[in-house]
Amino acid sequence: MSETVLGPLRNDGSPLRICDACGVVDDYPRHQHDGGPQSAEVVAAHIRKVAQAPDLQPADADRIIAEIMDTTTVQLHHACCRATGNCPGGTCDLIPPTLTSLADVTAHIESGALTADHEALVSAQETVALAALDATQEA
Repeated sequence: MSETVLGPLRNDGSPLRICDACGVVDDYPRHQHDGGPQSAEVVAAHIRKVAQAPDLQPADADRIIAEIMDTTTVQLHHACCRATGNCPGGTCDLIPPTLTSLADVTAHIESGALTADHEALVSAQETVALAALDATQEA
């Protein structure tokens, strides 16, 4: 019997995605940033686990395998990104580990819990992400 990769779900309509660090598939928020060379062994192991997971719908499994094979981006749980120590800009350090939904993160920001420096950092990261998105749409 194959090991399942499906983690606990929030069932809020968010797509199922894999975390490139821990290999768990769930619908929790991810930090997505530029990828790079990844270990062939890790990529192959993730693909095997997803392909053999009996609890994934075929369409979800196909999409997730395509995401694993696309090494131009990395998708990580906020906690996994924080644990790698390679979070671009350190934004994952600003998100408390107890916040597991976009609504929770948004409410945290809107409550004023972030300092002005943190808000500036988040704003800068959003500006860079939007510029990158604009560049890809123009291409």
